[in-house]
Amino acid sequence: MANLHTSSILEDKPIKQDFERNLGEPFSLQDWLDRHREVIDMNGKKKLFEGFVSRIYILGKGVHGPDADIPETFLWQIEGKSDVKVNEKNYELLPNQTMLIPAGERYLLQADHKSRILSVVMNPV
Repeated sequence: MANLHTSSILEDKPIKQDFERNLGEPFSLQDWLDRHREVIDMNGKKKLFEGFVSRIYILGKGVHGPDADIPETFLWQIEGKSDVKVNEKNYELLPNQTMLIPAGERYLLQADHKSRILSVVMNPV
């Protein structure tokens, strides 16, 4: 019988797990969006969580593209609408629609003035 600890597929994780971090209390995403609306409008984006390997932003109006390392990126259109161009193909994101952009794919996202998009990047370390 194989030793599960030495032959586990979980041994070689793409993301290093952090078993020591204390997580914050659950919160309403809508309340968070309402509290940070002005900052998002002014800066075009705001980090949802600080101090983590993953990069989770709320994007607002304006033009957005991939991070410099061109990682796999998950987008969730929460409010408003956005136009996304990936490999010369155009897509429209409407509220509650999602898109997964593969690593290495460049994209251009044009968000309207009412847009709120959750952008998630979990690049392996």
